[in-house]
Amino acid sequence: MHRAEIGPQWDIVVNPRRAALGASFPQIERALGKVIEKCGA
Repeated sequence: MHRAEIGPQWDIVVNPRRAALGASFPQIERALGKVIEKCGA
């Protein structure tokens, strides 16, 4: 969904934690967005 926001030099591997089991998709999407933003992608 957000591929255009991430540069082609990035490979992203998602290793979810147990807390992700109870999270909604919008919550996971926001959390991933914050991580990508912190990385400067």
